[in-house]
Amino acid sequence: MARDSPKKILKAAHVHLNERFVAGHDPDILGLYLQIENALIRRNRNDLIWTDEGLNVVFIGRNQQGHHLRVSYFDGARMDGRHR
Repeated sequence: MARDSPKKILKAAHVHLNERFVAGHDPDILGLYLQIENALIRRNRNDLIWTDEGLNVVFIGRNQQGHHLRVSYFDGARMDGRHR
């Protein structure tokens, strides 16, 4: 069995959950939140915005352990909870 790359797994998760959000099934879930614990990824993938696989995954800071924190919002997500 072929192993999917982490990028493809992230993309598949984002596509599935974004479709649910846009369809109104999960209106309180506005996007994905990632905590990057792997030191190799933190060292080698240090762009502020990852654009792999057509996603915009934005660096928002570090936690107390130094893990990178990133978010990727779903289509039309707004802070007031409404969908555009």
